[in-house]
Amino acid sequence: MLSTDRTEFETQVGTLCGGFNVPATRERQDAFWTGLAKMTLVEFVRCVEFALSEEGPDKFPTTKAVWKLHREIKSHARAHTQQVVRQVEQQDHLLHFANRMFYRHLMNRGGLGSIGRFTSHGMVDCKASSELLAARKVLREHVAWFCGPVRDGDPDATPLEFVTQFIPLLQRVSPIDQRTLDGWAGMSAHPDARIPFAPYMARDLPVDTQPQLASVA
Repeated sequence: MLSTDRTEFETQVGTLCGGFNVPATRERQDAFWTGLAKMTLVEFVRCVEFALSEEGPDKFPTTKAVWKLHREIKSHARAHTQQVVRQVEQQDHLLHFANRMFYRHLMNRGGLGSIGRFTSHGMVDCKASSELLAARKVLREHVAWFCGPVRDGDPDATPLEFVTQFIPLLQRVSPIDQRTLDGWAGMSAHPDARIPFAPYMARDLPVDTQPQLASVA
C-alpha cells in the first residue's frame, strides 16, 4: 500500500475490528499496516468485506489470515472468470450463423462443382471448385467486416442487415437458388432478426477451433 492510503486503511481496520467487536488499537493498526504492506488498498477492502460477510471467518483474522482470505478471493474470482469464458466459448458466433446460411446455399444448389471420391473415411483426392473458393472468400470477408459493428454495439448490426448485405455479395460469385432466397427471407422476417447481434457473437475465435465449412461441396 502507499503512504497516502494510510487514512483509509485505518478506517477499514476500524470497520473490521467493529465487525468482530475487538478494539482498533494503534498497535493493531500498525501491525496490520506492516503485515499487509504488499497488499493494495482495494484488495484489503475486499478482504474486509468478505471477512464481515456470512461466508467470513468466525474469529478476528490475523494478518496471515487476511492474506489467506486474499488468496481465496483471487481463487474464486479466477474460477468464476474461467467459467464465464467457457460459457461464452459455447455460445453462438457470427461465423456459425453465416455457416448455417451458407450450408443452405450449398444444399439447395446440390454443391458448387467441387470434385473428389468418397471412401469409408470420407472424401479424398478432393478439389474445391473456383466457385466454392470464391463463395467462401466472400463469406469470410463479410463475417470479418460485420464483426466490427457488432463489437461496437451498432444498433443496425442485425441478422436482417447481415443477410441483406450478404445476398448481393454472394450473387456476384455464386448464383443463389430461389429456395435459398425464400428461406433467408423467412428467417429475416422473424422479429428477432431486427435485434442487434450480441457483442459476444463477434468475439475472437482461437485459430485451431474456428469452425470451417467442408472444403468440397
